[in-house]
Amino acid sequence: MFLLSLFASLPRQDFTAADYKATDLMIPMRDGVKLHTIVVAPTRPQEKLPFFFNRTPYGIAGFSAKNMGAFYIKEGFILVEQDIRGRYQSQGKFVMMRPTKGKSHQKVDEATDAYDTIDWLVKHVPNNNGRVAMYGTSYDGWLTLEAATAPHPALKLAAPMASPMDMFLNDDFHRNGAFRLSYGFEYCYMMETSKEQNLYKFDTPDTYEWYLRLGALPHVNEKYFHGKVPTWNGFTRHPNHDTYWTNQSVADLLTTPRLPILSIGGFWDQEDPWGPQETYRLLSRNDPHGWNHILIGPWNHGGWSGSSLGEIQFGKEAGTKYGIVLHSALLYYLKGRGTQPLPAATVFISGSDRWQEYSS
Repeated sequence: MFLLSLFASLPRQDFTAADYKATDLMIPMRDGVKLHTIVVAPTRPQEKLPFFFNRTPYGIAGFSAKNMGAFYIKEGFILVEQDIRGRYQSQGKFVMMRPTKGKSHQKVDEATDAYDTIDWLVKHVPNNNGRVAMYGTSYDGWLTLEAATAPHPALKLAAPMASPMDMFLNDDFHRNGAFRLSYGFEYCYMMETSKEQNLYKFDTPDTYEWYLRLGALPHVNEKYFHGKVPTWNGFTRHPNHDTYWTNQSVADLLTTPRLPILSIGGFWDQEDPWGPQETYRLLSRNDPHGWNHILIGPWNHGGWSGSSLGEIQFGKEAGTKYGIVLHSALLYYLKGRGTQPLPAATVFISGSDRWQEYSS
């Protein structure tokens, strides 16, 4: 509590976008591979500031203060975006849903890359307070959850949003074992035929017709992928829930929260409806510090500020809770302001269009 009181006593300084500068970096990992990272920080801070850190396979080129929300600019967060290993301008080999090093017998994984990046940031970026929050949606959420399984001491909050838990059971590529053909084909092509996103060019706007013409599953490799797309090969060689799938999951590592974790999910998430709820369930089994939290609302995939689904209206408060909860957590854990802000569960009750907080 002494550290929280110390941070709370520091002078306040509000910032505008004009106060920020973006710096492109290549940060070295423990095996010598360098990862492309952009740090957006105030140029003349009068206080030491925390990091808000996101890792992604989807590209960060051009990230600047223009991409930052008003809350983060005003409060003076140091924003960090990173291309993960093997994607866009980062070095190394990309492995989709890279298994942890304990399961793959490799020296590095997504958790070590996050750890090494945080270690570099707190040692080299001026005027930081040594406190980091990681966040991200979907794949980026899974990367955040990975980092939380073996966290750097400076990582004080993890906010995995729509993070998958198990791609076979009920996230992304399967629904309880039922394979999502269109999603699997198009995502594998997008991610593994180039270092950058590469969308498949269909010869017809009617993709349903295209998949009917495709025929049996082996035709994908025979006609299009020719065995060169690793994750597609994994799909076809592992039709059952075997170690190929469990090696990509962090479920067995979620025995207790090692830092505060805020899982964020949507009841109508079309891609990862299960991961946030399963993450919360697993961590709730042993949570002596009260660090395990979930925020779940009437949202689709990544639609955290939404208050409607098509013509279905849930009221404006449905879309404001996300910012209220996340921002409160950031200020408490990274700047020592406010009181411990999070109940165990904050849940939107769609039958009555209201939020409800629960202690368990």
